[in-house]
Amino acid sequence: MDGGRSQSSFTSKELYFYVAVALLIGFGSGAGAAGLFVGRSAGSGQVGVADAAAGAPTAGSPQAELPRIEVTTEGRPAWGPEDAAVTIVEFTDYQCPFCAQHASITYPALKEGYEGTVRYVVRNFPMSSLHPWAQKAAEAAECAHDQGAFWEYHDRLFAHQTELDVESLKRHAAELGLDGGVFEECLDSGGKAGIVRKDLQDGVGYGVRGTPTFFVNGRALVGAQPLAVFESFVESALQEEQASAGAGSGSRE
Repeated sequence: MDGGRSQSSFTSKELYFYVAVALLIGFGSGAGAAGLFVGRSAGSGQVGVADAAAGAPTAGSPQAELPRIEVTTEGRPAWGPEDAAVTIVEFTDYQCPFCAQHASITYPALKEGYEGTVRYVVRNFPMSSLHPWAQKAAEAAECAHDQGAFWEYHDRLFAHQTELDVESLKRHAAELGLDGGVFEECLDSGGKAGIVRKDLQDGVGYGVRGTPTFFVNGRALVGAQPLAVFESFVESALQEEQASAGAGSGSRE
């Protein structure tokens, strides 16, 4: 995606890629391919994704039947209690329009509704073949993380998604009040490339094929899904943890 394009515009090549990703994940899960819907909500200009893969069920579906994947989160940016019953891990790409949609619409509502209940973790998955600025943007977010400003920088990148060239990344840091010299040295050195690469490699190992992809207590949720779908996953996970705790206490009696 080039720098002159808005968040809501993308090429037919990108559209075909996301369709292919949805089909691949759907067939690969053994559940059949679900549909990918890409459209603009009336008057908003926003690009939306619904049912991006099988394994992204509608609200009320039995999420507990989905396979559970152990996703590591050590050292990754996070908010919420460390001992939270539910952990959401997002694999994101700062140049991905669907990730920006999630960041601007669903993510704030999740934080408002679950900040004291859920732990939310971000890992990198830059799809550089489609998004040439995504890798360096991810490194920049890691540099901001070193200065305790990951979430402010994360939010700014998605709010300024057409401004992800290196000079803009440095300007964002300066406007957030970060130490410019330290940030620039961190970004220019490429010292965070290994962290980003590790996230990407781990994501591939977990079955991530596109962004955004989430794991809610290890169960995959793919695409910029509506808040109701996330709530369904979270509530299902909470019920599962409560049932597990109840069964454990009963066994000790």
